[in-house]
Amino acid sequence: MFSMRPIERKMRAAQKDTISKWDGPGWRVMWYAWAIFLPICGFNNSRDPLLDPVEVKKHISRKDRILAAWFFISITWMVLSGLITSYVWQ
Repeated sequence: MFSMRPIERKMRAAQKDTISKWDGPGWRVMWYAWAIFLPICGFNNSRDPLLDPVEVKKHISRKDRILAAWFFISITWMVLSGLITSYVWQ
């Protein structure tokens, strides 16, 4: 949230904002983190109809990169700990 608003403001000024129009439950947090954290590749390319990662990467700061990395690392650890816990407590 603290990272998305400045990015969205800059993208709106450039008339490139398409994602904030459809987001309701908060999926854009994941979408922005995906676009910022992952390199431009098959999973993260400019053909995404909701959010162009190339355009997003033009408007990010160092803080945005850190927050996106933190998001992905924490999600990964949460999933791994859930899997390990479910295996141990069968």
